[in-house]
Amino acid sequence: SAFATTAGAAQQCENCRNNVDIELEGFVHLNEVILQKLHTLSPDVVKPYLTENLSLGLKTRKPDGTPADISRDLPSLKVAPFSRQVSQDSPYEIPRLGDATYHHDVLAGKPGHTPEDRW
Repeated sequence: SAFATTAGAAQQCENCRNNVDIELEGFVHLNEVILQKLHTLSPDVVKPYLTENLSLGLKTRKPDGTPADISRDLPSLKVAPFSRQVSQDSPYEIPRLGDATYHHDVLAGKPGHTPEDRW
């Protein structure tokens, strides 16, 4: 989950006013859920599953009480699912992270999708 405030809500507190245009970055780790459902982290299995099932939503309301909508109310949102190889020679060693491989097409046609050329 990632949390942010809207420009309209910035009048309510000094911290909100100071951070109204700040860019946020957040991560939602899906490994545990994927392993429970698919019992593998193989990209050949996971990517089609995420393409079919991954979606984004806003669980908030606008000041007028109506539900917020990603496309209309958060047009600056950029989302890019990615994966990376992790290696670890022993359980006592810090894992080594490989380079990120972005899967921009997983969210194609869905709210929050950001094509590679706009990332």
